[in-house]
Amino acid sequence: MKDVQLKSYDIKLEETNAVPWEEWFEEIAEFRAKHGNCIVPHGFKTKTGHSLWHWVEKVRRDYAEGNVSEEQYKRLDELHFIWDMEDLTWEIGFAALQNYYDEFGDCVVPLGYRTKGRFSLGLWVSNQRDYDGVYPRDKYHRLAALGFIWNLLEYRWERGFAELKVYKATHGDCLVPKKYIVDGDMDLGAWVTKQRADLHFNFLTEEKMHRLNEIGFSWAATEGSPLIVMLPKDGSEGQGDARSNQS
Repeated sequence: MKDVQLKSYDIKLEETNAVPWEEWFEEIAEFRAKHGNCIVPHGFKTKTGHSLWHWVEKVRRDYAEGNVSEEQYKRLDELHFIWDMEDLTWEIGFAALQNYYDEFGDCVVPLGYRTKGRFSLGLWVSNQRDYDGVYPRDKYHRLAALGFIWNLLEYRWERGFAELKVYKATHGDCLVPKKYIVDGDMDLGAWVTKQRADLHFNFLTEEKMHRLNEIGFSWAATEGSPLIVMLPKDGSEGQGDARSNQS
């Protein structure tokens, strides 16, 4: 039974030769324009009744056997044709991220987020950030063009800093109340508290400290309260002296 199925599959691939290559190319280009990718579903047929999925499979086999011309390769590659099935998961993830961006306006996908098709997009995004080695150049540029956030911690800090500047322009100071929510989901009060804690434990970089100082950041929680900063002792790590400074 399996041999019969394989024979039928091979016959279907060979049958695609009856349609000129240029006609197939127009159909895959049309599919790409409509769907934003070349992820052709199993059994998909075009409006002319052509089995585009079988042609895509045939092209991959021809490429593996060295039967795709340089010009054909270049034209298909410009459509981000999936030559290697190992790239399929990446392309599915990228297509899902494009849909997420269209819906939410950013690429900050929650870790547990799944698409309607149950694809774990949040995990896929996290895996791109944790990629081991040099990220493929073409894929990097495609993600960058979409506004992909490679460093989530830096993104959140910059977002908080931008919101704090808006608060300062509106209220005249940086004394943000606790649980002060902005932009629907960001707790600016908690972000401000974290900056004070990061300075206290010597986690805040000098560059960020200077940027906060430039907008008049209030390092003490209330006017007139003392500011205590932990400074590392000479020749030791993980320990520090407390230094008190009256605001």
